[in-house]
Amino acid sequence: MEKATIFEYMSLRRKGLELAKMIAGTHFTDTSDEFINWLLVSNAGMQHRGNVACFEHAIKNLPNDYPILEIGAHAGQSANIICYLLRKFGKSNQVVSVDPWIVRGYKDEQTSDATYLENLAGDPEVNRVDFADFIKDSYLRNTEFFSKSNLPYVFRNTSDEFFSLLKSGDGIMDLRNRELKTDLRFSMVYIDGNHDYDFAKRDFENAHERLAEGGFILFDDSEDHSNFGCAQLAREIESHSDYTLVMKNPNRLLRKNKS
Repeated sequence: MEKATIFEYMSLRRKGLELAKMIAGTHFTDTSDEFINWLLVSNAGMQHRGNVACFEHAIKNLPNDYPILEIGAHAGQSANIICYLLRKFGKSNQVVSVDPWIVRGYKDEQTSDATYLENLAGDPEVNRVDFADFIKDSYLRNTEFFSKSNLPYVFRNTSDEFFSLLKSGDGIMDLRNRELKTDLRFSMVYIDGNHDYDFAKRDFENAHERLAEGGFILFDDSEDHSNFGCAQLAREIESHSDYTLVMKNPNRLLRKNKS
C-alpha cells in the first residue's frame, strides 16, 4: 500500500471514530493547554477533559465577579483548573469548594463485611477515615501550590450542610480559618457531588436560588449515555424555561436565562 493511501486510510479511520463518538454521544472537544496537561497528571482527580472547554466558555462569559462554587472537590484538580483559567482570562472571581470528604465504597449497600466497610476497598492497610483525611489534606496542599494567588475557600461539609450554613445569616469560617459572607451569590456552579437524582436535584435547587442571571451550571457525568441520576436531572433542566443549554461536551453546561 502506498504512503498516500495509508494516510488516507488513517484519516478516514479517524473520521469514522469521531462519527461513532458523535452518534454515541461521547464526542467532545479538548481545549487543554500545556499547563492543564501538567496539572492533570500531577494533581489527583477524575476530571473529564471535555469539562475544560465548558469551564473556559463559562469563565470567558461570566456575568459578574461573583464567586464560583464547586460541589465536590476531591484533591483539588477541578479547583486548580478553574483558578488557572480565571488567571488565564484575567478574571478575579473567588472559588469556593465544598466536600464532606467521606469515602463510600461501591459495595457498601450490599455487604456487611466490617473489613470492607472500615477500609479502602477492604484493604486493612488503608483505613477509610484516614484516606478521607489524606484526600482533604491533598486538596489543601495542591491548591496552595497551584492556586496561591487566588486561594479557594474550602468547606468540609455536605452540600446540604453548606447551603444551610449560608441561610444562617452569619459569616462562616472555612478550613483555612477565613470568613465567607453568607449573603453571596454565584456566577457559576459546578455540580460534581453525590450523583443520585435526589441529591443532585437538591444541589441544583439550592444553586438556582443563589445563581446570578446569566450565570452557569455545569453538571459532571451528564453526557447522553450516562445512567447517573444527575444526568437525568440535567436533561430535564435542558428543557426548563429558566435555562438554556450552552454546550454539551459531552457534559451539559447550562446558562440561567435573564428574566
